[in-house]
Amino acid sequence: MLLKRHQAREFVQKCKPQSSYSLTKGSLYGPSGPPVWASAVYIVNEFTIGALAVVAAVACGKKAADTSAQQPAATTTPAAPTGPVVEVKMIGNGTTQAKFEPSALTIAPGSTVRFINVAGGPHNIAFYGDSIPAGAATALNAGMANRMDNLTGPFLTTPNENYDVSFAGAATGTYKGFCVPHAALGMKLTITVK
Repeated sequence: MLLKRHQAREFVQKCKPQSSYSLTKGSLYGPSGPPVWASAVYIVNEFTIGALAVVAAVACGKKAADTSAQQPAATTTPAAPTGPVVEVKMIGNGTTQAKFEPSALTIAPGSTVRFINVAGGPHNIAFYGDSIPAGAATALNAGMANRMDNLTGPFLTTPNENYDVSFAGAATGTYKGFCVPHAALGMKLTITVK
């Protein structure tokens, strides 16, 4: 949430900081001078007033007056797979091990890859934009319902939850992907469409 300075001040004032503190020049100043909030959390500088306002709004149960710029996330209902479905298990122990099983697969054009969260989640599937065939991003994004971002599927948080990626209309070639939370653990995948 992005707040304008006057909105941040309104939030802070509505949450009533201790009476010996006042809001001046974008910061809260206590009787001894340094900026101090009633909970003893120090305000570093005026740039943190926005963050403080968000915390204060949550603590007070208030919402920003100007939320019209925020758009709800677009959700789409996944279409039933029309071609063959190939399953890929997402496995991990939650801390030191994570992998796709299998980590390399070959599918026919028009196939759907079903990612299943087996253990160690949250998991998701994201594709490297520079590691897919040229011009394939549009078709791949179309085959990924409820994306978090470009070429990035949502997090699967519960065991046996699944997410389908349709390769209908996707170009033949190699698609390299990864799990966002576990990329550092080497949770990567190669899908070849041919």
